[in-house]
Amino acid sequence: MKNKKIGIVTISLKNGGLERSCANLSKILSGLKFNVHMISLNPGSDYDFCGDYYCVKKGGVGDQNFLKRIISFYNLKRYIEKNKLDYIIDNRIRRSSFKELIYSFYIYRSTKVIYMVHSSKIESFFPRIKWIAKLILSNSYQTVTVSKGIYQDVCKKYNTNKCMTIYNYVAPMKLDIAKYQLHDNYILFLGRIDNKIKNISLLLKSYKRSNLAPKIKLYIVGSGPDSEVITKEIHELGLNKDVIQFPFTPNVNTFISQAKFLVLTSKLEGFGMVLAESLLLGTPVVSVN
Repeated sequence: MKNKKIGIVTISLKNGGLERSCANLSKILSGLKFNVHMISLNPGSDYDFCGDYYCVKKGGVGDQNFLKRIISFYNLKRYIEKNKLDYIIDNRIRRSSFKELIYSFYIYRSTKVIYMVHSSKIESFFPRIKWIAKLILSNSYQTVTVSKGIYQDVCKKYNTNKCMTIYNYVAPMKLDIAKYQLHDNYILFLGRIDNKIKNISLLLKSYKRSNLAPKIKLYIVGSGPDSEVITKEIHELGLNKDVIQFPFTPNVNTFISQAKFLVLTSKLEGFGMVLAESLLLGTPVVSVN
């Protein structure tokens, strides 16, 4: 298997646990002497990775018109064929039935495809039309889930025998020189600021009811679509002096290592990269079930 050419397809390499897991995967596969190609649909990267890099969209991250999408599909197919990739590991969100038919039977036609499922919200990783999802599954080489719970859900819903569980690889954690001067005692939330999934409102209300403040602060580290909503809620709860917000940073080790504990309040998760990373650094975790 060594020296096989593997393409890791991801929506992007910016700001997220899924994206970080793709970067980590490139490192371990490269270390195992595979020829790695990192294929990102959108430009830019917040994480170090190994292998050749190809960006499908040459412009910004906004929606493309129909013609540009067709050209992108064609260019991606050409890249896969030109580099003679043996395997594709596809980490994209895959809701569109029509688009996934194009990927499965046109773009990936000459390559063995491994579909990754990173979330317990499995409908995000399969076409909405069930028979098309099952057709694409049958046409794939394998489907890999990042937890046994997700594996059970996929097998039950799609009745497939092409499914297995492989946990995300977590890279060795090294302490970086602190970008921020952290003088407080604090607990830590680390992740995308998406309240529908991460349930940060529950975190704020729980912290408000606890006896931690004012001696122990709550640090919220991350960026996302609900950043302003969460800032407003912090003000409404009267937590301005006790909750401190930091923008997204890929260098989170300093935050994790100095925290009293890390908190996870998500409604949905897949593998939960921050949980494993926190434990690797010896920082306790308080999490919902």
